[in-house]
Amino acid sequence: MTDVTLLSFNPDGTATPTARIDPPARFSHSTLTAWTQCPARWAADRLIGREPADADPLILGTIVHRAIQKAMDEPGVAAPDWRALTADAITLLRAEHDHDGRGKDPAPPITLQDGTRATDAYWAHLAWRKIRDFRLTDALGRTPRPAATEQHVEGEWDGIRLHGYVDYRDEAGILIDWKTGRIPAFADAARTHADQLRLYTHLYATMGVPVHAARDVYVEQRDLRAADLSAEAMDATRARIVAAATDMTAALDAHTQRLRLHPSALCPWCPLANVCPAARIDGAKARRAAAAQPVAAHDPRFVRTHAHATNDGKETRMDLSAFLMGEAAATSAPTRPDPPAPAAGTDPWATPAGREALAQWGIVDDTADTTPEPRTGKVPEPHPAAPPRMAEGKPWEATWDGTTLNPAGYGWSRWVDITLDAMTLACDDTDACTTATLIVQAAWAAARTALGEGGAPDIPGLAEGRPMAEPLFAWLDTTVARDTLRILRTLLDHDTQGTACERIGRAARRAADIWGAMLAPLDPDAMMGVPARPGRTGTGTAKNTRP
Repeated sequence: MTDVTLLSFNPDGTATPTARIDPPARFSHSTLTAWTQCPARWAADRLIGREPADADPLILGTIVHRAIQKAMDEPGVAAPDWRALTADAITLLRAEHDHDGRGKDPAPPITLQDGTRATDAYWAHLAWRKIRDFRLTDALGRTPRPAATEQHVEGEWDGIRLHGYVDYRDEAGILIDWKTGRIPAFADAARTHADQLRLYTHLYATMGVPVHAARDVYVEQRDLRAADLSAEAMDATRARIVAAATDMTAALDAHTQRLRLHPSALCPWCPLANVCPAARIDGAKARRAAAAQPVAAHDPRFVRTHAHATNDGKETRMDLSAFLMGEAAATSAPTRPDPPAPAAGTDPWATPAGREALAQWGIVDDTADTTPEPRTGKVPEPHPAAPPRMAEGKPWEATWDGTTLNPAGYGWSRWVDITLDAMTLACDDTDACTTATLIVQAAWAAARTALGEGGAPDIPGLAEGRPMAEPLFAWLDTTVARDTLRILRTLLDHDTQGTACERIGRAARRAADIWGAMLAPLDPDAMMGVPARPGRTGTGTAKNTRP
């Protein structure tokens, strides 16, 4: 490892590569997906590569794909000898690798966690376990009639050059993409998979090849998911692909490349997990995954990481607190040089500026002349309100009573979490104060939709983005707020596409649906199969509160 700088992290939530990275001449779906999830991670994969891991899903996926392609030589055999085919697949892939010298070893002899060396048999066995129960008839409900396998397709969409490799095309005009991972549990992942099939459908159309249906087939689960090929769905996919390609081109063509950081639940599996200042590493599993990444903390190739002197966001947190207490929201001020030292012998707190600073924090100068000045008839300039009085109580006691803040309160802990989430989400499209308000609005609206007024009472000013502190913290103190925010954060962690506002909106709608599903067993009508009546899902009536 050399000390040559590869990437510098910037205070504005971006990263700049030392050597320019050129945009691709043509875009693949996987490239655009990686860029949308996190541009900085995409760059890291380009700059430092990717080391294979135990049971590496990419390696196993490649072996399984080649085994299925080989099985299609005899499509009439519904239950092929997958053990033999996975071994043959490694042989074929290695022969191709040795012939053209490109790519990586399809079955790398890495050192496993138990200290042993991975062999071809090791990789073939793991691939076989994924596909051992799969039948070729699972994909179409009949014997396949292959028209093409692993076919390269290319074309344009709104002037954007695109290409990809289609796993399988049937004579009946049906596209299939073999999937070796889990069936997506979240909407953004399912949409991404369907977008890939819609892209291939469009590219085939430009080649004059009709496609009537497309589906993802999950070989380990022996299940499938059909893609919507309607005009509306195709147009939405086109918009997402063109937007991602345009954004990528603009960022990489810029005079100074600034690649956004998109923290999410995927952070622990990013090679930058230990150096990225925005990385979200929560829980033991995430810490283990981060520890296994190739870039260690304090790696000299990465500048201004969280291990170095950076803006830690404290000023933003102060602004957010002031925002809730009714003061004017302020954006984070740029870092300024330290003020010049006062002249020798001068007490800096005795200066007018020093006394004003002390007064803002409620510290009274007892030595100052307290004789009031005569009135001049001028309206005095307003001074910032003093910070709220803090008195640490019990966690279950009120967080805010109008005059005193209980920092041990449940509501304050939740507000801290909201603030941190807002700071990581508000990378490029809005400020942290606005994002924090959006999160609160989303959680409240989801709870109000599902539970009515009993679960989410009115909070004056919330709709306008200026919630009154006392009713807001009274709601944040509740278990309903706790559970709703927990649902919301899980959904946000697994949705990596779009702006903060778009992600929060999608999470709010899904959170309301999840609340409804959890409450369904408690509704007598729902238990008997009768559709729930309006207003029956909670303890009150929600009007126009759907997020």
